[in-house]
Amino acid sequence: MTDPERLLDGLWAEDEPPKHDPAFVFAVMEKVARRRLLFRVAALVPATAAVSAALWALGPVIGAGLAPVMAGADGQALAGIAAALAMAAFLWSWVHGPAGPLHV
Repeated sequence: MTDPERLLDGLWAEDEPPKHDPAFVFAVMEKVARRRLLFRVAALVPATAAVSAALWALGPVIGAGLAPVMAGADGQALAGIAAALAMAAFLWSWVHGPAGPLHV
């Protein structure tokens, strides 16, 4: 070996990389979490669109069915609230269910 190579070898031997780099581990975990979030949101878009379209189509039926029950209240407003709650309950159970398709 030549003299400059020995100097470089000596310098590299003194500066060992750390065994565990928390910044790198955190960066990788953040990228994985962001990718999982993107996939979950992408998977929810078609279901949300389908449920929204179904509730929009069933809005008059739901409103007509709720109108006699809530005689003093506006049936269409209550139907919108009921539809939003039903959609929220469906999406919540789909995402957090034990056998749900979004568990990675």
